[in-house]
Amino acid sequence: MADDLGRLPREIDFLVFQAAGVPLAVEASQVTGIVKSLQAAERGISVASLDEILRRSGRAAPAVKDVLLFCDGEKTWGLGIERLDSIQPVSIETIHLMPALLASSGGSGPFWGALIREDKVVLLIDLHRLITLFPCRAAQRASTGGHEQ
Repeated sequence: MADDLGRLPREIDFLVFQAAGVPLAVEASQVTGIVKSLQAAERGISVASLDEILRRSGRAAPAVKDVLLFCDGEKTWGLGIERLDSIQPVSIETIHLMPALLASSGGSGPFWGALIREDKVVLLIDLHRLITLFPCRAAQRASTGGHEQ
């Protein structure tokens, strides 16, 4: 067991960006590409903004410039973002995990942790958990009685 712990990565590369006015980061390996929003539409990729996914209405939607692409094994999805900041290696010791009680109750949604960067909180998001909240996926679940097809 001790040998296994020695092989765990000490750093993880995160793609840092802004969506819905919120600083976010995703493990870079989850992103399969980045395209302009027009290119995503031309390719027929399902794209949603964070406001749409989290069903936050009544807010002026920020302009989506780029789209982060990610796959669920069957389909390519896109998350519309306002700004792409950087790819940063992050020491695992600096990651603050969501409290277990919040995560176990589903209250954290696609968010699993946070980083502190330049005195700002950057939320860590799991794109694979985010897929389940996409408007078209949620509508599909509702029409099948809560089950995926």
